Amino acid sequence: MTFKPRTLFLSCFLFAPLLQAAEPALVLQITVDQLRGDMLTRHQQRFGQGGFRYLLENGTSFADARFTHANTMTAVGHATLATGGNTPQHGMAANDWYDRGLQRRVNSVEDMQSPYIGDKPGSASGRSPRKLTSSTFSDELVLASGGKSRSFGVSTKDRGAILLAGHQGKAYWFSTKTGGYATTTWYHQEYPAWVLAWNARKLADGYAGARWDLLADRESYVFADQDEREFEMPRGTLGNTFPHVMDDSTGGSFYSDLKYTPWADELTLDFTRALMAAEEVGQRGHVDYLSVSLSATDYIGHSFGPNSLEAEDNLLRLDRIVAGLLAAADEAIGLENTLVVLSADHGVQAAPEHMQQHGFEAGRLGTGQYLDRLNQAMGEYFHTDEKLVEAFQKPNLYLDLAAVERAGVSLAHAEEKLAREVLGIPGFGHAFTRSDLLSGNIPPSPLARAVLNAFHPTRSGNVYAVPEPFWYFGHSPDGDAATHGTLYAPDVYVPLIFAGPGIERKTVYRRVAPRDLAPTLSAIMGVLPPSGSVGEVLPEVAGQD
Repeated sequence: MTFKPRTLFLSCFLFAPLLQAAEPALVLQITVDQLRGDMLTRHQQRFGQGGFRYLLENGTSFADARFTHANTMTAVGHATLATGGNTPQHGMAANDWYDRGLQRRVNSVEDMQSPYIGDKPGSASGRSPRKLTSSTFSDELVLASGGKSRSFGVSTKDRGAILLAGHQGKAYWFSTKTGGYATTTWYHQEYPAWVLAWNARKLADGYAGARWDLLADRESYVFADQDEREFEMPRGTLGNTFPHVMDDSTGGSFYSDLKYTPWADELTLDFTRALMAAEEVGQRGHVDYLSVSLSATDYIGHSFGPNSLEAEDNLLRLDRIVAGLLAAADEAIGLENTLVVLSADHGVQAAPEHMQQHGFEAGRLGTGQYLDRLNQAMGEYFHTDEKLVEAFQKPNLYLDLAAVERAGVSLAHAEEKLAREVLGIPGFGHAFTRSDLLSGNIPPSPLARAVLNAFHPTRSGNVYAVPEPFWYFGHSPDGDAATHGTLYAPDVYVPLIFAGPGIERKTVYRRVAPRDLAPTLSAIMGVLPPSGSVGEVLPEVAGQD
């Protein structure tokens, strides 16, 4: 079916019934990095008409969507949304993991064979979806059309763009070196003319000296009094109280600091509009796929915590960004021809100090601070001077296999001892060994199943460490104000909303999983589910209810 581009004013379309179409011209997948499931419903009446409220009031919203894996991190969540699988299927063990062959940490989308355009091969800074071990919905859509459908991914983060665009798509992400959007030779040998033109506008530089002020009256904010807290971790010159002011120079860490403001998403929106116009997305007679991953919420949540005035103000601004994306699709092809799905890669826990103030036991754990302690305990127990623990890369501990063998210790015994030592550290509540996970020797509990869903036989470590609820767990205990990465409700609970042709207006309260998104899109579009999909088709939106 061929669709002619036409313009519909979003304000006129808001409360009209969605027009039915045989199939959409565009699948628009919006992923908000670190958007917890309660954040939309709690603030629904404060949003404008064209963004989150439009989706909530005109689509099918799943009120209890929860990830089923324990490693709730950006790469893992995006891969699950893209493939319908968990870590064993899509291969994302974390954002980074330890590679024994290279004897160093590797990035989830690192690819030394795919350098940035203009760079030489062989650098670890290269990027591609090569480590993704499953096809994605977007891959299957492109393959089913014989390459006539196209896939695009845009994000501030490399992994946010790459994993959803899949192996067959084109991905672009923000460069903290240039302030423009970048890509690698996996996608292009040279930049398209429209990307060069957008980068030449130097829009990021326009935020030099910019002031981030509150969008509304301070009295209207739930967290009006949460504007200055000692545990906040502002970047650069931003400070921890409003107004937050960017450095007036674009040198140094300026572009990196910019990610910790709502302006990062403004740049993503503008770049996405340019992409849609230049590539005529959804206007070439075949269904296209466009993924937009909005990252500012994650950076701001890490820096100030979710229960902060900054996070609350950003959410109101994010609503306008989502409205802008919907308006762009409406102007290009009409929302009645656009299947929109919105979700998040993970939620977020409050800063431990915030929880302590409310009477909860909480604290901070850093992987870097415990490696020496664990090695000392292991060496004393097994009577060796060698360091048996090679690396601690959240949430995995890696044993030095050769050192364990030289010590004359069985691997299972070393893993069991290491797990016990981890449990001796205040703040850690559970530890699972690789041997037990491989053999299925785990308790029949949701917690254990979530860890199993987070375990990869070659990329995960010998011990998987799980903190107690409300405990911050990162490489450094004071790296951020707040974080995510656990199997508890604040981290796994996210929104899941479908809107567009054939989608009813309703709220579904049964428990579903974000991994159901990809196979559901596959069912709607009549294409093969991704190769690693273990999710279920959601009948409420796939016409089977």
